[in-house]
Amino acid sequence: AFLITLYVLGVYKFNHDSEINGISAPRAIFAVVFSSVTFYLASGMFGKSLGELDAFIPPENYQELMISGQAGGPVSSATATGSTDGKTVDAGTNGKVGHAGMHWLKDLDEGYRLAAEQGKNVFVDFTGYTCTNCRWMEKNRFELDNISSRMNEMILVQLYTDGRDEISKKNKQLQMDKFNSIDLPLYVILTPEGEMIAKKAFTRDIQEFENFLDKGL
Repeated sequence: AFLITLYVLGVYKFNHDSEINGISAPRAIFAVVFSSVTFYLASGMFGKSLGELDAFIPPENYQELMISGQAGGPVSSATATGSTDGKTVDAGTNGKVGHAGMHWLKDLDEGYRLAAEQGKNVFVDFTGYTCTNCRWMEKNRFELDNISSRMNEMILVQLYTDGRDEISKKNKQLQMDKFNSIDLPLYVILTPEGEMIAKKAFTRDIQEFENFLDKGL
């Protein structure tokens, strides 16, 4: 967008272009449009939300997932474990990712265990690396105070289903077998014993999503 702005203003030209004697009205309009796009997109490089465009950006923790092996091929013994305070943790299953100020688990069994200990229900987010609707919900719904406050009353588990690794394949099979769905995103509220309380696919209706979350409180 920045280069197009310079081009229509005549800062540079190609061999087949004619000489520019002045900036015409159409060129000025195009320059304003593309310079605006340049500043808008550049703001996203410094952390500002890009609204609807955020849905097309990979997960915030994509780099961590690449390192752990979940976003690529099978997890090897070299990438499946890491050291934290001298203790070995399984980054492929029990590693925790932060998103929208929330504490996400990547292992459902761990979620059940914590839910039983804390007397809470489990919120499962079946998501995908290439799922634009998943990113849209994360950016435009999860970060709302009235939504995040409800979700934080439950144990949060995030399961990716579209990776090439074995964990993703198992997550996808779990979603199909237990919940009879391959929708992404799919949100499920479970008891600590694994009984389903409610499930909800993608929705832009805030009240509808709030009503769904209230069933787990």
